[in-house]
Amino acid sequence: MAKPMFNRQTTILLVLNTCVISAFVLIHWIVLDHPDDLSTKSRNVPSETTPLSIPMETLPNALEQTLLFSSSRTRTVISSPESTVPLDTAPPRLVGIVEEEGHKRFALLEDETATSRKLVAQGDTFETWMVVSVTSDAIHLRSRSDINDGVHPSSDIELRLRPSVPPSQNFNP
Repeated sequence: MAKPMFNRQTTILLVLNTCVISAFVLIHWIVLDHPDDLSTKSRNVPSETTPLSIPMETLPNALEQTLLFSSSRTRTVISSPESTVPLDTAPPRLVGIVEEEGHKRFALLEDETATSRKLVAQGDTFETWMVVSVTSDAIHLRSRSDINDGVHPSSDIELRLRPSVPPSQNFNP
């Protein structure tokens, strides 16, 4: 008769070691969270459809202290021809416009020397200017001296983020 490859004692030890290793792996999988489980990873990572939310408490300070949009944005001052009142001070520079989740817009204004910045909403003031309105690409300002003197609103100025480009009539794609 042929001798078996494993004796009874070796077979029992192999089965016992396999059971111990399986139990050890199962305990680690339960306690340490299975690394290949995608459902737990997706809970910690925002999906592409989830909007990135920035707390509004930190946003004004971050915008006022950084040079956002500085090189790509230009200021366009538009004054109506009826306006004969000279401006006391130069208008601030429009650095950017931020829209809050509730559709409230804030304008980031900078003084002419670029030493101070402030995030303002409609009705707020920046230096000697009051913000009349904030749209998606422009703000309307009125000098506070004009408000006190009762000057007609035609002396308002508009600061735009991007120059208006009229649609081309000869555009052929």
